[in-house]
Amino acid sequence: MKKAVCLFFLCLLLSSCQAITLKKLGYTKEEISVISSLDKDGQALFTESYRDDLVALLDNPDFDNTKFNDYLSLIPQFTCADSIYIINNSLQDSCDLDKLAELFNHELFIRNKLEDYLHFINDFSVKDLLFMVNGNLLNYQNKDKLLAIMEDKYYINDNLALYLDYYDNFTKSRNLVEYVNTLRYLPDYSTDYITDTSKGNLMIVNKYYALPDGYVPDNLVSVPEEYGNPGMKLTEECFEAYKQMYNAALNDGMDLYINSSYRSYNTQVNTYNNFLTKDSQEVVDTYSARPSHSEHQTGLAIDILSPGYDFGTIYYADEVDWLAENAWKYGFILRYPDGKMDITGYKFEPWHYRYVGDLAEDIYNSGLTYDEYYAYYLK
Repeated sequence: MKKAVCLFFLCLLLSSCQAITLKKLGYTKEEISVISSLDKDGQALFTESYRDDLVALLDNPDFDNTKFNDYLSLIPQFTCADSIYIINNSLQDSCDLDKLAELFNHELFIRNKLEDYLHFINDFSVKDLLFMVNGNLLNYQNKDKLLAIMEDKYYINDNLALYLDYYDNFTKSRNLVEYVNTLRYLPDYSTDYITDTSKGNLMIVNKYYALPDGYVPDNLVSVPEEYGNPGMKLTEECFEAYKQMYNAALNDGMDLYINSSYRSYNTQVNTYNNFLTKDSQEVVDTYSARPSHSEHQTGLAIDILSPGYDFGTIYYADEVDWLAENAWKYGFILRYPDGKMDITGYKFEPWHYRYVGDLAEDIYNSGLTYDEYYAYYLK
């Protein structure tokens, strides 16, 4: 009995000494009381110096002293408040903590949207999650739609709202993403976009991107008649590449010739207007570009035929298959592929090749139209 009484007073004395030490370090009476309720290891953290970070834990109204070590395990990856929230709600068991830390520390994180973030955090990257929740694009109804869209290799985050707008028009996400990425939801020739000519061989010219007024390539060269119709011109780099392709085709028993190459703005005006005398504008727009929107004005596009064939019969020439399989080796791509009119805006033209240079192989292997390749990789 005497020993028990001594032990009691000894504990009381030690507790009193600890309280005095903690008070001298600057802890409040309430904080000392909480500290005293912790286990010995927890108490020891407070006795060497005043700890702002740990005091923030103690002063939080949701602090649970039985979970102190759990809170501590999340600091400094999380703030004290976030550590308490995570542990009290058992988020550490349902979320990737690194991902959660990225979310909480992101400059675009909005605290009052936390419930929405957490509901979808395991489904999307933090970047996509913030974009969708902050923009009110993500809800319980369109979650499955979004997951399907984002599985597409060429999904572009900035186009998300548009994908959702047109989602119900398509049965396949690939077709939806392709449609939106290439601006096909807009009427033809409805934009005032001017192409970035500083991209050189890679500039885009289509029904949405026009060439600047008065644009003329500054390195045009005349093409000798042995390669095609009289008066043909191309950029020097394009022509040098064409010569290599021409000779390779010749070695394989193929006979190529240039039916049309560079056209000035005025030439394209005449070409387009001449077609209008034969067909309606709606029909003409499926096979001829309006002035300023023609690739031929860049000096990088070639209409390639073979002797004995015209635009109506070239489909049956062996040269068409040879070009489709080999043109990329020399920097050329088939610009208006079969079955892609809904994307390119033009009927299949097996004769129309566009020079892009070194990226031709990558474009060819991607299976994309140049319109979508440009939108995803080059825009």
